[in-house]
Amino acid sequence: TDAVLTTVPVRGIYPYSVHSYSQVKPHLVFNSNDNKLYFPQQYGCEVRIIDGNSNTVIGDALLGGLPWALAWNATSDKLYSLNQLGGYTSPGSISIIDGASLQTVSTLTLGHYPSVMAWNRTNNTVFCASAYSNDVRVVDGVTDQVIDTIAVGNYPVDVLWNPTGNKIYTANENGN
Repeated sequence: TDAVLTTVPVRGIYPYSVHSYSQVKPHLVFNSNDNKLYFPQQYGCEVRIIDGNSNTVIGDALLGGLPWALAWNATSDKLYSLNQLGGYTSPGSISIIDGASLQTVSTLTLGHYPSVMAWNRTNNTVFCASAYSNDVRVVDGVTDQVIDTIAVGNYPVDVLWNPTGNKIYTANENGN
């Protein structure tokens, strides 16, 4: 039925995520293992967690910076949040949140202005593009460590995993 079934009230403002330079849009991530929804509260430095069964907010995962983009890892039942820490030219971070306990289990430093990421289910890795560092950091989904840094074109603003060829693609704002 094409109708609103329920409205879940949440506090705070700006439940948004930036996916490319100058493009802001709402961003929800669904956890099919636990029937939970996540969305970033940028000015609360937290991720709101909604139970999909009861349609109620069940908690917040506190972060060390402004949550900018989210990705969920179905294999390891983890949520990843890219965080802005001090502006476009400061190193950012990625917070790793356990999907069952809803606790932040690790925070890693990334390049300058991390803005987008993609999860690769074949290799259980997360690819995090940092626009001002012109690179993609690869995070291992099991060890929660950065295992590689890949230099890419100028100002990567999007990243996509292609499961058919098991390849990662980046779109670079200032040329490929």
